[in-house]
Amino acid sequence: MFHALYAQAQRQLLAGQLGLDRMGELMVEHTARLLDMQLEAAGAYARIGVDQLRALNTLGGPTGVGQYLQTQRQLLDATVGLWSRDLNRLSGLGQQFNQDMNSATEENVVSMADFLRRSSRDGG
Repeated sequence: MFHALYAQAQRQLLAGQLGLDRMGELMVEHTARLLDMQLEAAGAYARIGVDQLRALNTLGGPTGVGQYLQTQRQLLDATVGLWSRDLNRLSGLGQQFNQDMNSATEENVVSMADFLRRSSRDGG
């Protein structure tokens, strides 16, 4: 009797574990995507900062001030574009993660329901 109870408990744990493994994989993959996005964004924003420092070198006279202001306007446009891009990407990552987790949850529920039906039909 103990062996049968142990075997049943082991099957139930294994059936539940498969769904948790998939969710764990999704968490790791999503974290990697977020890190990739953050590293890319950090590089892009750092380049904008360096471009601002370079633009300071053009302040040699009246034409230099005009050129500096034009460069600042271009950098501002680039920054706004990056913000928009990053917000859209972050939103897309969140939506994709939500869909993936919902799908994994549904698969887990179906798997557990099938397992429970088989267990009750087979008598344990």
